[in-house]
Amino acid sequence: MNPSTESETMKIINLTQFALKLRCSGRAGSVEIPPSGAVAHVVGDPWADVPLNVETFNLPEPTPGTWFLVTNTVNRAARPERTDLLCPGAWIPLWPPRPE
Repeated sequence: MNPSTESETMKIINLTQFALKLRCSGRAGSVEIPPSGAVAHVVGDPWADVPLNVETFNLPEPTPGTWFLVTNTVNRAARPERTDLLCPGAWIPLWPPRPE
């Protein structure tokens, strides 16, 4: 799933407990995204060699045109099934995708 195309408006929902500032290369300034009030979290250890019984909570279903900002731990627990998640310090995919 790709949350957005070039012609659509992209929505970002912050599911962390912190306000996050995003900067776009080539543009001055930044955009602050406040917490939404819902905090996605994980029960279990997604970092274990063999992660067992790892569950995510408060992670909404994928929604067209929407990206969800989550912690790196939530991102790891939800991947590879979820392609609509962003986390601080994570690579943000380009859309449309470039040929490899």
